[in-house]
This record gives sequence, structure tokens and C-alpha cells, in this order.
Amino acid sequence: MRPGRQCAPLTGRSLAYGVFLGVCTLLVCTAAALLALHLCDWLYRYDLRALELAQKTGLDEQVILRNYHAVMRWLWPFSPQQPFSLPDLAFSEQGAIHFADCRRLFGLVYAAGALCAAALALLLRADRRRPLDRRAFFTAALTLLLCLAPVGAAMAADASGAFVLFHKLLFRNDYWQFDPAKDPIIRLLPEQFFYHCAGVFLAAWLLGAALLWAAGKRRLRKDRQRQAGEDSDSVKTPQKH
Repeated sequence: MRPGRQCAPLTGRSLAYGVFLGVCTLLVCTAAALLALHLCDWLYRYDLRALELAQKTGLDEQVILRNYHAVMRWLWPFSPQQPFSLPDLAFSEQGAIHFADCRRLFGLVYAAGALCAAALALLLRADRRRPLDRRAFFTAALTLLLCLAPVGAAMAADASGAFVLFHKLLFRNDYWQFDPAKDPIIRLLPEQFFYHCAGVFLAAWLLGAALLWAAGKRRLRKDRQRQAGEDSDSVKTPQKH
């Protein structure tokens, strides 16, 4: 910024667009992270060995993977819903209800992500005709980080407590508290696995914030280049007396 040139105050329009952009990006990143975990078993395969699930459960790795994949297929919200079942393990009625709740939650996340992706596409298309204030992108990045900060802080301070709070906030019952004797599938899905899943979501949100900040910096460079060109033109233009 040149001496004497002041930055215009952040307008209500830029602030509103920034918050909206940040929230939409948050939901898109959430849906993308969930989709990656849903369709790819790379993290679970890693934890299968890192957490020594076969040794702890006494089950063969192929049996563990077969039942994990059965759960993931059943949780896919866009396929016709069949009665919950597992190929090798018993389960309780409460356990089946909890998985049904998870399936509905997944559907809501994917629907929200799709709607927000469409909204972002429309917003960025409009940005080509009427460019957003660069500070809208910075505001969006900060909005996303403000949403991320309490989650990250809670996980760092007490991961187990955050895990319990997360379930209490998202589910209307306590069926998520599995009894291993009735629902042995919980032995294949230890808390540590969910902590690692939370890390994937945090990484996705950080990536979204970084992309928004980079977009703001890019817009800032363009604004400075345009302003420099305008200043150069004004210097070259002869002034009439």
C-alpha cells in the first residue's frame, strides 16, 4: 500500500459474503472428507495393523475387513435401504438403530455439501462479473478457522471427552454406547480409529481455509497490479493548465 492511501473499511456485503463463503466451504470440506473415508478404506487398513485389531479381537484380518466393508456399504445413504446385517458378527436392535441414525446423518452431510458446492459455484461465477472484495476471502478463511479451533482444541485437551460430547450432540439416544457382548462390531471400531477420522476432517478444513486465504492473496496481488497500472497511466497523462 502506498503512503497516504488508506484501505476502505470492510463493508457489510463483503462481511456477509465472507461468512457465507466460509460456512459453505466448511460444509463442502466436511462432505469431501466423509466421502473419502466412506469410499476408501486406506485409513482403516492402516489402523487394522497399527492398532493390532486382529490380535486384540482374535479375528482374521479378512473377517474384520469383510464386516467393516459391510457396515460402510450399508451406511451409503444413496442406495436402497435394506435391513441392517453383518456377515460374521451378531448385533443388537439398538446397534442397528444407531447405524440407521448414522446413515441418516451421512445423508444430511452429503446433501448439505452438494447444496453448498452448488452455491459456491454460483458465487464464483458471479465473482467473474462483479469481483468480490479480497477481504471476503480472508473473512471466509477466518470463519472456517473459527469453526475449526474449538473442535481442534477439544480434541487436543480431551479426545475421549470430545468423542462423547460429539455423540451426545448428534444423536438423540444413547444407542451409540455399544455393549461389546451384544455388538462385537464395536471391537473393530475402537475410539482411536475415530480420532484418526477426526484428523482427516481437521486436515480438510485446514486445506479449505488455506485455499480461501490463497484466493484472497491472489486477489490482493491483482488489485495492486491494477492500481499500479492506473497510477502509471495517471502519471503519463499530461495535465492541462
